[in-house]
Parts: sequence; C-alpha cells; structure tokens
Amino acid sequence: MKLNCGSRIIEQLFSGPAVSGQSVDAWRSRREPDLKFTLNWIRRVSELGVNSLCLWIPSESNLRMVSQKENAERIRLSCEERSMTIDNLAVSFLAPWTIDKTSVGRVENAWSLVSGFADVVGAEVLEILSPSVPLQPRPGRMGRKVPQFSSPAPGFSWDRVWKRYVSRMRQYARLAESHDLLLAVEPRPMDLLGNTDSLLRLMDGVPSENLGGVVDFSHMQMSKEIPALSMKKLGKKIFSVHLSDDDGITDCHWPPGQGIIEWPPIFRALRESGYDGILSLDVSGMDVEQEVIEAREYVQDLLRRLH
Repeated sequence: MKLNCGSRIIEQLFSGPAVSGQSVDAWRSRREPDLKFTLNWIRRVSELGVNSLCLWIPSESNLRMVSQKENAERIRLSCEERSMTIDNLAVSFLAPWTIDKTSVGRVENAWSLVSGFADVVGAEVLEILSPSVPLQPRPGRMGRKVPQFSSPAPGFSWDRVWKRYVSRMRQYARLAESHDLLLAVEPRPMDLLGNTDSLLRLMDGVPSENLGGVVDFSHMQMSKEIPALSMKKLGKKIFSVHLSDDDGITDCHWPPGQGIIEWPPIFRALRESGYDGILSLDVSGMDVEQEVIEAREYVQDLLRRLH
C-alpha cells in the first residue's frame, strides 16, 4: 500500500489566503488552481515526505488548462524531478453531471481530455463523489455542529433521479473501460449514495470491472457503518482509500489517531481484503500541512507495527 496526499488537501490549500500564502486580493480574484499553483502544490507535497498525490481537477476549464500538451508535460516533469507520482485524479465536476442534463457529447469530450492527461502523468484511478441531492435549506440552522436534516426540494422524484444517475454511470463505466481507467465513486452521508450499501446498489445497476468505490472511514463513521464489514462487502471493488479521523458527529477529517476510529482492525481488514493500492491522507484543518505530517507519521508507524 502506498501513501498518497489526497485532493482534499489541495482544496484546503487553495481555500483562502490563510493557508495558501496568497494576498487577499489575489485569492479573491481566482476561482480555481492555475498552473503555477499546481506546480507549487507538487513541490510542497514532496517537502511533506509524501511521494504520491491525487490531483484535484475542479472544473472543465481547469481540465482544459492541465491537459494542454505543454502544461501536462510540465506537471509530469515536476513530479519526475521529485520522484513523485500522480496516481489518482479527483475530477470534481463529473459528479453533478451524473444527475443533470449535460449532453453526451460534452461528457465524452471531457473524458477524452481526462484520459489524455492521465496518460501523460501516469494516473490510473479517477475519483468522483456521489452527487448531492437537491435539498431545501432549513432557516435558522446555520452554525450548528450536529447535522440537521433537510427535506428534498419540491418536485424531487427519487425514481427519476436514480434512473438518470444509473444511466449516466453506465456511460461513465463504458468510457472508463474504453480509456483503460478505473472509476472510483465516493459515498458520503446525505448524498445520493450515502453509504456502502447504496454504492453496491449502483454496482448492481452498472456491472463493470472498471467501476469501484472509494472507502472513506470518516464518512463511514458518520453513517454508523462497521468499516471492517463494509470492506468485506466491497472486496476487490475497493479502488481507493481515504484516511482521516473524526469525532463520530461532525465531518471534521482529523489526522488518523486523533479521533475515535480504531485503526489497527481497519488495516488488518484492508490487508485481508487484498487491497494493495493507494492510501490517501484526507485531512483538513487550519494547519493542513502539519496535519499531513502527523497523519503520515501515524500511518507509517502503524503499518510497520502491523507488519
């Protein structure tokens, strides 16, 4: 198993001047990472002692930027100079496209660009989230730490949304197969796929060797799942693993070892399942780089002790 710096971290570093080192005006004028930020991000990850990363691609325009021949080659060379690899791509904008009315041609064009970029940098796994369900906001609930559950928006039809989702995911699976990529879907509490069983239902509707799941232990904890059992359910369909800890209530994503999750049984279950892929450090906080170091040291020590 190989430690990887997850896409959540680049999102955190880009999220504001406090963690990105940008001036307030420069930060406010930017909507997504440019090439300079991406290259700087690769350098910073290498300095944190992690030699693999999941590159965040938040939008079509960002995909067009990184997939330009010159830019893709600069990204590849930047990794090569630091003995790093890009093993996963987190293609954020592909998730909402699964339930909206994005055209087939637009989807195929995006996948072609993703595939070309993945070929250059050597990425093998695309990660996408489960899409968010359209919910009505609950007035007066802002700022509460305990999750507050809203009702679906007026006119919401589960059957209609699910059928559209499965149809689009069949297209995604065919595209993954044709481009020789693995597609890993991440369930999240209160999304369309809220847990492991809903992910398995998707796989029943979309039978494909190239479609699998992201195991995120913080999300499992929030959904009150038993991680070792969920991993048994998924088996060889685990394509990526996100490592973070939490308090069992909020979606805090602390470094492993700082919350309530019991990690030794989880790593034993991963080993028993035959998983030998990427372990993404998926932490977030005010000092995310320090949290990456803490997470890396904890996981490396745990793996040594278990072996």
